[in-house]
Amino acid sequence: MSTLNIRLCQLNFYPSEIEYNTELIVTHINTAEDTDILVFPEMATWKPLKSDNLEEIPDSLLFEKQINLIEKSSKNKKVRAIIGTLFPTKKGVENRAYLLGEKERQYYTKTHIHWTEAFVPGNSLPILQCCGSSVGCLICYDLAFPEAARVLSLHGAQILFVPSAVPNTFSQKYVRSRLQGLSILNQFWIVYVNRCDDGFHGYSSIYSPRGECIVEADSSEQIINTTIDLDEVIKWQKEERVIPFRRPELYRDIIEL
Repeated sequence: MSTLNIRLCQLNFYPSEIEYNTELIVTHINTAEDTDILVFPEMATWKPLKSDNLEEIPDSLLFEKQINLIEKSSKNKKVRAIIGTLFPTKKGVENRAYLLGEKERQYYTKTHIHWTEAFVPGNSLPILQCCGSSVGCLICYDLAFPEAARVLSLHGAQILFVPSAVPNTFSQKYVRSRLQGLSILNQFWIVYVNRCDDGFHGYSSIYSPRGECIVEADSSEQIINTTIDLDEVIKWQKEERVIPFRRPELYRDIIEL
């Protein structure tokens, strides 16, 4: 489909209250009307993971149970949900963004780990299928590495979803600059959803392929509904031709240095 109805779910989540947070997510899915995709923040079911709270992480079976509940609600409602959550594995705890509601469960694992976090990094940048379109996911600190967004763009992503947990100590002006820059340079939609509970500053937003901020939340709990047109990606890429004129042979130092 050309147009998609997106719902930004900038909600107050409670640290460590995985069952309450899951119930909150399911409630918003079940009550969503005229919505194709609901997008929730990073680590929505739990809390930021530091080296001093690793022992607090529940068993992976509990996380799997909550993901199953969210997935069931998404399929019953015939919507897609993008939800950030932790997931314990044998190698350590991963920070994932799940795309639920399609025929098959899909997820992305955060690849760039902030120096204050204790996650095991993912090692791939998958293209996900959502509502018949190719999309990509990055998570929060991943935005600091523009190469990741470019790879997703080159593989055909029309939307970049960015579940985040940016703290209120980090400049919102800087976040806006990153989002605008990546949308302009990669000519795709960016859907950014941040936490707004204690210690986080919200300001979830959507940027067009031309780098225009078409909607932005404030710092409080907020639900925003908007419609995006995927044809804008194709139209702008034809009008402002960038990708076909790249010079990859000049960029090899990026991986060699």
